[in-house]
Amino acid sequence: MSLSFWLMRVSPDLISINHIIEENILEIGTSTEIISVIYELYPNVEFYDGFYYFPGCTRENPSDSSVWKVCLDDEPVKLIYLSPHVGICDLRIIQDLCHQLKCRIFDPQHGEFIY
Repeated sequence: MSLSFWLMRVSPDLISINHIIEENILEIGTSTEIISVIYELYPNVEFYDGFYYFPGCTRENPSDSSVWKVCLDDEPVKLIYLSPHVGICDLRIIQDLCHQLKCRIFDPQHGEFIY
């Protein structure tokens, strides 16, 4: 099983993870808006074969070669799929993106929000 995370914006009246239905998942934005934020945070983003790749390195070691693989959902974007593509990726890097997009990080492997 590969490790992955979902960035999503959910309704504030969401009671628990068991109550996630399509109506509770809100639009994050358009692909253009999200890509703009990604490039603002990670200027050296690469796009290849439908995926965006940006550094997953730790803040303490910016020369680390780990990379996050990012896939945007259909328009309007409601889910952003992320997975470590190379190396051990620092989750704090994703928290920066999540903060900018006003999203939460969902861990489907454990069925819970982790940020």
